[in-house]
Amino acid sequence: MRQRALLLACTLAASGCSRADAPAPSKAVESPAAVQPVAPPVAAAPAKAATLAERYPEWPTGGSCTDDRTCAGALRCEEGRCDFPQAMTGRATGDTASLTVLGAKGGARFELEVADEPWEEMRGLMFRREMAKGWGMIFVFANEAPRSFWMKNTVMALDMIFVRADGVVDSVVASAEPLTLTPRRSTGPATYVVELASGVAALSGIEPGVRLAFDNLPAGKVAE
Repeated sequence: MRQRALLLACTLAASGCSRADAPAPSKAVESPAAVQPVAPPVAAAPAKAATLAERYPEWPTGGSCTDDRTCAGALRCEEGRCDFPQAMTGRATGDTASLTVLGAKGGARFELEVADEPWEEMRGLMFRREMAKGWGMIFVFANEAPRSFWMKNTVMALDMIFVRADGVVDSVVASAEPLTLTPRRSTGPATYVVELASGVAALSGIEPGVRLAFDNLPAGKVAE
C-alpha cells in the first residue's frame, strides 16, 4: 500500500521525484569565444640616412684631387677636392648647365652635370644609386658624329637622348638596362648625349624631332 501511495505521489508531482543516483540534468556547454590572432608588431622602416656622406661612407669626401680619376666611386673633383656631384646633391649654381624642352609639349627644364673630358665621358653616371629630381648629365662632344653608349657599372636605368648640334633630338633610348654592355647607338650623328632617369624623357615630351634649348654649355672637348 505504501508503494502504491508513493507511486501515486510521484505521478502527481510529475517531475518532482528523482532518484538520488540519477544523472544530473545535462547543461549546454558554451563554446569558448574565438581567440583573435594577435598580429606581430610591425618593425619600423629604418630611417634613411640624412646625408649623402652617411649613405655612402665607402666614398670618403674631402681628399685633394686634380680630376675625377683620383676620386672614389661617383665622387667628382670639385675645386680641388673630391665631393658628391651636383646631380646627386641637387645644388645648382649660376653657371650650371641646363636644358629646356621646346615646342607644343615643351616646358620641362633640367639641370645638367657636364661631362666634356675623356675621363668624364668614360665614367658618366657609373656607380650612382640615386639622382636628384630634375637633374641629369650631358656629354658634350667636339663634333657631330654617330654615338654609342653602354651601361657598364651603371646601376640606375637611364633614358639616353642623342641630340644634334642644332639642338634637335636625333633619337632616344628609353630605360636602358643597368649593368649591361649592350651598345646603345644614335640613329644619326649627335653632338650631345643627355642622360636622365628612366621614363623621364617620355614624361617630358622628349622624342625625335623635338628641339632642346641648352644654357651654359662649354665647348666640346671630348676626343673622338
